[in-house]
Amino acid sequence: MDIYEPREDSFLLERWAKKLAKGRCLDMGCGSGIQSKAALKNCSEVIGVDINPTAVTFCRKHVPGGKFYVSDLFSYFDEQEEKRKFDTIIFNAPYLPNEGPEDAALDGGREGYEITARFLKEAARYLAPEDPKPGFGDSERSKEGQILLMFSSLTGKGKIEKEIKKNKMRFEELERKHIFFEDIFCCRVTWN
Repeated sequence: MDIYEPREDSFLLERWAKKLAKGRCLDMGCGSGIQSKAALKNCSEVIGVDINPTAVTFCRKHVPGGKFYVSDLFSYFDEQEEKRKFDTIIFNAPYLPNEGPEDAALDGGREGYEITARFLKEAARYLAPEDPKPGFGDSERSKEGQILLMFSSLTGKGKIEKEIKKNKMRFEELERKHIFFEDIFCCRVTWN
């Protein structure tokens, strides 16, 4: 498994990560580290995780200032029994539908949204609350946790919105871009 090389979706998400990432940040599926680098400009801490050990090794060498771990979504934090909360979680989710052998960098499941659905369910435990309690974190922390999420029209926007609502969150489309045979969406997900 090679590293996911930055593509149109990566660059679109990077632009929004530079504008919106803040506080403690998690780069889910860090790949080449493009989102981690963007987040380091405004965040007090950046942690990147990827299921691909090669991507983690690459990021450790090429993204100074970040911390990187091998993880299947949030499994690293579950195994460490870390109850860390993040102000920003960035996820360029694998979103292509695929019934064949899986490529973790691209394939989101049989219909394309299954990985994103699992991510949203698990993210609820790690996303900072809208109104942190006193002593919850430092003064740089945001008052509202946010997820910056990429997905494709091939996944089905309605399916993603349904999963977001099911997890008691709301959705704001930041930007849509048409590329070849699909539209890609960059959105901001926050608590309801």
